[in-house]
Amino acid sequence: MRCLAIVLAAGLWAADTPSGWEIGPFARPPEGNPVIAPLRDTAFRNPVDGGTVRWESLHTFNPAAVVRGGKVYVLYRAEDDTGEMRIGLHTSRLGLAESVDGIHFTRRPEPVLYPANDSEKDREWPGGCEDPRIVESEDGTYVLTYTQWNRRKTDVGIATSRDLVHWTKHGPALGTVGKYGALSYKSAGIVTRLFGGRLVAARVGGKYWMYWGEGTVRLATSEDLIHWKPVEDARGEPVAVLAKRAGRFDSSFPEVGPPPVLTERGIVVIYNGKNAADGAYAAGEALFTADNPARLIARTDEPVLQPEMPWEKTGQYAAGTTFAEGLVWFGGRWLLYYGAADSLVGVAQVHDLRAGADWVAEYPTPTAREERAVTVNGVPEIWQLHWKSAPKPECGADDVETAVTCPCQGFGYGEAGDLELVRMRGRIAFDRLPLTPLFEESVSAGKPMAILQRWAAQVQDLEAAQQRDFTPTARKRPVVQLMHIADYNHDGNASEFYIQTEAVPCGKSYGVVVGVSKSNPRLHVFGTAAAPDKPLYLLKHEWEALRTATGPVDVLDWECEDHASEERVVVHLSWTSAGIEGQRRYYACTPDGKPGALVKEEPL
Repeated sequence: MRCLAIVLAAGLWAADTPSGWEIGPFARPPEGNPVIAPLRDTAFRNPVDGGTVRWESLHTFNPAAVVRGGKVYVLYRAEDDTGEMRIGLHTSRLGLAESVDGIHFTRRPEPVLYPANDSEKDREWPGGCEDPRIVESEDGTYVLTYTQWNRRKTDVGIATSRDLVHWTKHGPALGTVGKYGALSYKSAGIVTRLFGGRLVAARVGGKYWMYWGEGTVRLATSEDLIHWKPVEDARGEPVAVLAKRAGRFDSSFPEVGPPPVLTERGIVVIYNGKNAADGAYAAGEALFTADNPARLIARTDEPVLQPEMPWEKTGQYAAGTTFAEGLVWFGGRWLLYYGAADSLVGVAQVHDLRAGADWVAEYPTPTAREERAVTVNGVPEIWQLHWKSAPKPECGADDVETAVTCPCQGFGYGEAGDLELVRMRGRIAFDRLPLTPLFEESVSAGKPMAILQRWAAQVQDLEAAQQRDFTPTARKRPVVQLMHIADYNHDGNASEFYIQTEAVPCGKSYGVVVGVSKSNPRLHVFGTAAAPDKPLYLLKHEWEALRTATGPVDVLDWECEDHASEERVVVHLSWTSAGIEGQRRYYACTPDGKPGALVKEEPL
């Protein structure tokens, strides 16, 4: 392999080190930790010998993490209660858990990756499958790096999956022959980039890159994310890009953490450092240039996460660990998942993001419009309508004649700006839905804007406006409540609300319903069962008819001769377990303005 011009970990850093490049430091959320702990009652039939084992009864730790379908999925290392009571002498398997908020998890009853009578048995039995890291490829395939341990040597194994449950093992990343076939090595993270809210494997110079190793961190490249070649120097030795530092938290050695992230400032590598003084593991960060993943340009002097809580310093590794292996961008913040004392899984979050995305750590803020308490699956939450910047007056806030016009029906006296819906637990935001794009007809300075009514406009205001003090009087009215939480899709959960997005000829207003549902636990705009990703716009009274109906219902959408209409339009609405269903039916109008024959029928 071609040689690289490198700056070694013990060598010189560039003089033009960028500032604010770190993803951390990280802080623990106020509640929820540890997020995964051992369970004594989950059993699994071991395919190697046919016996039944309590596969996650002893320890659960060292997790990988990925975002899929609006949820956080964690693959965690679980140790059974077989073998000697010493580190590394139990059998490890990988369990799978999912969460809608990144903190509260639901687990599968059986592991998803484990030793079996397959091609990898000799490398994985009896030690097991350990310490995963996961990335998503451009085509949606999930690529897992994990430690294969047979109690003689370790390898970095590669496995792939389309659904996180069914995995195909591909064997050691560096192959099984040649000088690397006999090497004992572990811990590997593939370089990623943030794309569409997910961390996706990134190419640098046309290749995928992987940082790997414990003791000294090294590099490898790949064309397919499965077969890897170490980056070597002129002597044919794998180059070292990160090494220990005397007197620091990584004075014993560094070890690769979660998949690194390619940013505008370079490649950020979160790694785990072992302290020679006390044996504790803490997480640090290193920055490599974006065009040369071997060139180190910055490194944190202090940990960005270290053992502090009692449960991070008691367990089978009493010296303490916050061993980071999973990193996701979720709900407007970075979440870092780590193993605590080789016994539990914890999570920490960034509290000062400087990575180019906006997020609000705590609410309310001066731009909080309204918030409501909502219970989702028995868990209390706070939902908030939030202006991303201070809104401006709109729809006659200072002009009564404008406020009561048709275009401002339901909006006057209003305010406008960039709007989002924020979901919180414990005042920590974990889910957000941009609402501004739903206001298709509202444009200011060439950009869509959301409009909300702040104070209710009344017809008698025209006459009252002759009074000199009318405007301040109107602004003393109660702020209009917009979030009326209800069950519009009849799934048994009151976890959605209607919001007006458009005003049409007088007395009518179109809008959408937003919230969460059993079929989609993330904030979303409701569509139909046939087109769930397309917002369903209905008149307000049509949404209300659906909400209160006990069965299929026909709702008048437009009457004959209403604003010279030559058709009568009726909306037929119903619901099934798949979602909302409906058609818009058009009837001809007779000369005397009565509805006639059905002309056509269109799906909503």
